Amino acid sequence: MNKEFLDKIEKGENHSSRYSILSFSLSIVTLLILIYVGAFVSAKTIGEDDFAIPSMELTSILITTSALGLIFAVLSTREQESKSWMKWVGGVANLVLFIIILSSIFFKFS
Repeated sequence: MNKEFLDKIEKGENHSSRYSILSFSLSIVTLLILIYVGAFVSAKTIGEDDFAIPSMELTSILITTSALGLIFAVLSTREQESKSWMKWVGGVANLVLFIIILSSIFFKFS
């Protein structure tokens, strides 16, 4: 076997930022869904005594996008992707949105 050829192979650095982009885009989607739920669903309850409950599908999509965004943020850190504003903004936004969603769920059931 040619040892010179094998010695020339070096481990390439991972400059791909696919997980950062996915994390950032899912944080935007989660934020838009959260704004929709906050603005349009609660606007229907102005004259009523009870709060309007968003549909189960919308709630499931909100939790799924938030959890996936958080998972992709962890993967972007674990894969040691290059540092960028998209990586940090997506990670922090997903973490904050995930905490807000979970706390609102726990607050509703307590």
